[in-house]
Amino acid sequence: MVVHGSDGADELTLTGPTQVWEAKDGAVTAYEIRPEDVALEPCSLDDLRGGVAEENAETMLRVLGGELGPLHRAVALSAGAGMLVAGTVPT
Repeated sequence: MVVHGSDGADELTLTGPTQVWEAKDGAVTAYEIRPEDVALEPCSLDDLRGGVAEENAETMLRVLGGELGPLHRAVALSAGAGMLVAGTVPT
């Protein structure tokens, strides 16, 4: 799976649509994913922007500890894509 967010991100994004190219069974399929397509609330790029390494580490510990919000949704979106690529979920 190769992705490109409309905000310039090299990952799935919650700020708008993401272009996806998925290689499966010898074919490449192109499609678009929007946050709403997977029941996630969109957010702004500022909501996802990080800081210095120490701040980012603290933020990720909070997210992994269950703190809800835009970063939690972004992690869930990427994890879902990883599960799709790994073949553990059908969609």
